[in-house]
Amino acid sequence: MRCVFTAERLALSLLLVLGVSACDGSSASSSPNDVTDCDSLEADSADAGAYPLDDVLRLNHIQLKGTHNSYHLAPAELAVPDWDYSHAPLKVQLSKLGVRQVELDIHWHAEDETFHIYHIPILDDRSTCATLKECLSEMLEWSVAHPDHAPLFILIEPKDDVDLEPIVGHYDDLDREILEVWPRERVLTPDDARGDHPDLRKARIEDGWPTLGECRGKAIFQMLDSDEHRANYLGDPPSLAGRVLFVRGGEEDPWGGFVEKGAYADSEEDLKALALAGMILRSSPDNILPEKAPDNPIRAAIAIRAGVHLISTDMPAPVEDGYWFELPDGVAARCNPITAPPECTPEDVENLSGGVDHWPNPLEAME
Repeated sequence: MRCVFTAERLALSLLLVLGVSACDGSSASSSPNDVTDCDSLEADSADAGAYPLDDVLRLNHIQLKGTHNSYHLAPAELAVPDWDYSHAPLKVQLSKLGVRQVELDIHWHAEDETFHIYHIPILDDRSTCATLKECLSEMLEWSVAHPDHAPLFILIEPKDDVDLEPIVGHYDDLDREILEVWPRERVLTPDDARGDHPDLRKARIEDGWPTLGECRGKAIFQMLDSDEHRANYLGDPPSLAGRVLFVRGGEEDPWGGFVEKGAYADSEEDLKALALAGMILRSSPDNILPEKAPDNPIRAAIAIRAGVHLISTDMPAPVEDGYWFELPDGVAARCNPITAPPECTPEDVENLSGGVDHWPNPLEAME
C-alpha cells in the first residue's frame, strides 16, 4: 500500500501517538467510551488523510479482507479436523494482517449476564478474548488509534444450539453491550443507512448505501442468522428501527442488504449480479483441510473478481510454503472490481500511515 508522508501528516501522526493514550483505555481511569474526548484530534487526522472520493464512493464500492471465527484458538484436544486453526489476537489481525472484517460467535452466560465468545462449549471453547465486551474493547482501541480506517465490519453469530442458556430474549442485551463499548457515533446502524426512507431496500435503491466518508472510522455490526434469531431480532412487524445490527436478507426484503453466498465457478455470475444490485456480499472461500487445499486459491480468486465485499479466511497470515489469503497487492481494503467507479484507487479506500505490517506467525503474538 502506498503511503504519502507530508510534514503536516507527520505532525498530526505524532499528535495522535501522544494523544491516543488518553482515549484508548490505557489509563486506569479511562473506559472504552471515553474516546469521545478525542473528537477534535480524530477530525484533524481524518482531514489529513486526504480522501478526495469519500463523497463519491459508497459502502458497496469496497472490498475487504476478513477472517472466519476471528477469535478462534485450536482446542487442546482436537475432536474435529476443521477446528485445527488459531488466529492472532484481534488487534494484531487489524494492525498486522490487514483484516477489516471479523466474526464473533456469542453465547449468553446467565451467571455473569454477559455474552461470551467461543465456538462450541467444552469441545472447542478456546478464544483470544473471553467476552464480547473484551473483544470489542480490543478492536476499539485500534480503531481510535486509526480514525481514517475503512469501515470495520463486525459479524456476530448467535450460537446457542447446544448451550444451556438460550440467546432468545437477550437481543436488547446484545445491543446494549455493543453500545456500552462502542460509542454510538462510531457505529453505522440500520437507522443511519435508512435515513428518511421507510425501509432499507428503498434507501438502497433510491439513494444507495451511505458514502464512504459517512462510514470511515466506524464499525458496522451484522447478525449472522437466517432463522429464529433474525426473526426475533427484527420483531413483529419486522423492522430494524432502533437496532444496532444489520441482518441477512435478499434483494426483495425491506430490511435486507447483506447476503452470504459461496464462491464457486457456477456461482460467480450470480455473485456479480447481486453486487450490481447493491447487495453487500460475504463469502468464506477457503478451508484448512488438506484435501480442500487445491480449491482454496481458485475459490479465493472467484470471490475477488466477482466483487464479494467481505472475504473471510481461516488463513490470513503469510506462510513460507502453502496457501494464505490476501487481497491483490496485499492491501487491507480496495476498490470493488464490480461496483466501484473507474477513478477509484486503493488509497481512496484506505491509506493509513504505515500501511499493513504483516505478522509472520500469528501464534507469536500470543507468546
